[in-house]
Amino acid sequence: SKQAAIGKKIMIKLIQQIIKNIRIPFEGEPLRGLQVMGILETRALDFDSVILLSLNEGILPKNSSNSSFIPYNLRKGFELPTVEYNDSIYAYYFYRLLQRVNTIDLLYSTNPDDDKSGEMSRFLLQLKYDTNFKITEDVVAHSVSMAHSNEITVPKDEYVLSVLNSFTDKETNKPRYFSASALNSYLECKLKFYFNYIAGLKEPDNVTEDIDAALFGSLLHEVAENLYGKHELVSEDILEKIKNDTDLINNTIFDAFRNNFFKTEKEIAFEDIEGKSILTFEMLRKYILKLLEKDKKYAPITILGLEKKIISQFPVTDCKEKKLVNLYGIIDRIDRTSDGLRIVDYKTSFPDIGFTTIEALFERNNPKRNKAAFQTFYYALLYKLDSGISQVIPSLYFIRDLFRDDFDFHLQDKVNKNIVSDFSLYEDEFSNNMKALLEEIFNKDVSFTQTDEIASCSYCAYAEICHRG
Repeated sequence: SKQAAIGKKIMIKLIQQIIKNIRIPFEGEPLRGLQVMGILETRALDFDSVILLSLNEGILPKNSSNSSFIPYNLRKGFELPTVEYNDSIYAYYFYRLLQRVNTIDLLYSTNPDDDKSGEMSRFLLQLKYDTNFKITEDVVAHSVSMAHSNEITVPKDEYVLSVLNSFTDKETNKPRYFSASALNSYLECKLKFYFNYIAGLKEPDNVTEDIDAALFGSLLHEVAENLYGKHELVSEDILEKIKNDTDLINNTIFDAFRNNFFKTEKEIAFEDIEGKSILTFEMLRKYILKLLEKDKKYAPITILGLEKKIISQFPVTDCKEKKLVNLYGIIDRIDRTSDGLRIVDYKTSFPDIGFTTIEALFERNNPKRNKAAFQTFYYALLYKLDSGISQVIPSLYFIRDLFRDDFDFHLQDKVNKNIVSDFSLYEDEFSNNMKALLEEIFNKDVSFTQTDEIASCSYCAYAEICHRG
């Protein structure tokens, strides 16, 4: 059945290749009406009026690779027919067609696609500089322009306020929770936040045969969780043992593929991972080996939680009324080393461990805002709200940075020029900014508006609604 399936795929591809190259000739009555002909059919015939279509470079003359086993250099050396010979034949047919016509319209497309280069044929260029012909050039195009899109503003009416209240202690039946992603979304664009978390317009799930960045991150998180989850105390010897156990690492990655990529509980063989997925498999293995190697520097590591979901509440004031806003987050790893208690967040994005001020992490319309640092501080605050412990180290494991000899998981405070080794030193400032942010979200006088940073709209899922991007 496996061979039959492969054979079927190859057969379909072969049929598609054959169909792609099939040309269907036009047939008509030669003594009346408009004649649709190929250029070879015009040999030795004279016409009063001719319209030539698709006069693009690559079509006339045609881009053709010689199918002969005799290389070009040998053909040229022994004076055998070459591509230039074919081009000269079609050049003769083209100029022969022009000799006795009264009018001729020569058309070519300026839009490049699979069949056309978007450039005029070299024969047309020759005509432009030939004094024997009078050339008139016209551009035929539709005048298509996007109308200026109106600004979209969504006020907070009773319905919106009722949805917002479901994120607070006022809702007891089906409470909802703000995540770091939700708050980052609000800071990026208030209207994007509204579409996703208030109106419920979820981003579409794209079905793809390749593994995108989000799926790669899910694979990495699951592999790390399963490898570290079997040990409460991870010593240097244990890390070295896991690192040398090739079968364990390969099987753990394979299980992550089955759960996240194939999404099935059926038996799947390693042979089912093919194409680009093989490269992804190897990349994951190299990243995991580097992760194990770097963690040996911090061993022994006491594992306190992996992929730990924390739900807590944050107090705010809304119209002089006290509310508790529901917050949640899934912390990749909570551990204790000789450095202290760490809140670890794995990141597959471009490395960025520096930030200027806490206030800058809440800055609007700033594409360079460090969202990773914001998220790690958010997790540290969430852990403090849940456990009462604020003396933790916000830690970022940028996977690409693991290959650096000077790898460091600490956040870098660029203003004070030091590392963040204790969240409690930043807790008050971060909490105050968080309070201001949440109170703004619940403020009925602050509407949901579009971001001023239009460049970020190009990759927004709601760009078509706003007519941006």
